[in-house]
Amino acid sequence: MNLVAIIGESALRHIVGDVAVMQAQCDELIRLSELENVTIQILPTEGKRYRCTADFSILAMGEDLPPQVQADNAWGALAMCGKPRDVGVFTRRFERLTASALSPEETPDYVRKLSREIR
Repeated sequence: MNLVAIIGESALRHIVGDVAVMQAQCDELIRLSELENVTIQILPTEGKRYRCTADFSILAMGEDLPPQVQADNAWGALAMCGKPRDVGVFTRRFERLTASALSPEETPDYVRKLSREIR
């Protein structure tokens, strides 16, 4: 099983807990990014980059089951859909996010830099 995650920089700058908690979170992201089956990319806040208005996940569960999209909305509700058209829309959004985000190779250094800035 593989995980590909695009994380907005602002999520890493929003202080939850204290500095030690935030730095441990950064360390864990770096550790996870080194796993063979995990790809993490950071979407920086600066620059012209593709943005999405809601969080979503594309769940590809093997050849026996069709892909599903899970999308969150402003009210905290969760919607699931497996319609090929909708999955296609979100797949294209994900591709644009991937292209706008830092590469998986750039991400660990960027997270280290963010960790040092947390004070």
